[in-house]
Amino acid sequence: MRVQVEVCVTSVGEARTACLAGADRVELCSWAECGGITPSMGLTVEVGRVVEVPLRLLVRPRPGDFLYDRHELAILRLDAHAFAALPRMHGLVVGALDADGLPDRVVLEGLRAAHPDHELTFHRAIDRSRDLHRALIYCQDAGMRRILTSGGRDRAAEGVAMIAELVKKADGLRIAAAGGIGPDNVVRIVERTGVEEVHFSARMPAVQRVHEVALSSDAEGVGPERSPDRAKIDRVLEALDKAGLR
Repeated sequence: MRVQVEVCVTSVGEARTACLAGADRVELCSWAECGGITPSMGLTVEVGRVVEVPLRLLVRPRPGDFLYDRHELAILRLDAHAFAALPRMHGLVVGALDADGLPDRVVLEGLRAAHPDHELTFHRAIDRSRDLHRALIYCQDAGMRRILTSGGRDRAAEGVAMIAELVKKADGLRIAAAGGIGPDNVVRIVERTGVEEVHFSARMPAVQRVHEVALSSDAEGVGPERSPDRAKIDRVLEALDKAGLR
């Protein structure tokens, strides 16, 4: 079994590093610390110019929960439409829940109809669904091709039992394990779940610069500065290679 490796990136530098390291796919988003939101058009175009592997794009209008009002859904649809037209765009990573805490099939079916030629992934909103088994069926019925999940837990290593159940019931849907995946646990997660794809980020703290003026009254305008972590990607790939999973 060859396990595909997808790296979640938030910058051109991270995207280039992932490609050079040998990642099979990259997923682009912004503000990864909140779980990711839709990146800018400029960033997306520039990343599309430098990557040499298929590019997936997260389309999420805001942080927080996944029950969206009509304005947020309009933003989601407009962004999806704009990004789907870009070259090298392999797939869109989307998600919305209804008032019952299940995937919003109306929204998903609309996205599927609007983007028949693109792979659609239901993202980790599924991990906040009240019933992951029913959520899987909803995603199948709506025409999703892939699900990104930690098995309903904070980290995939804690949700291996549920991920394994979803893999068995996927029936054509590709299940990608995500959440806290690294070189020390990736082989165990793959072997215990049967997933054929893993998804993780590879960033490390950058050298902090001194800011003389705060740009926001919240937390003094200082956010975490990150740089690409090539070593993490190398070590994940090496672990999979040694286990015969690449």
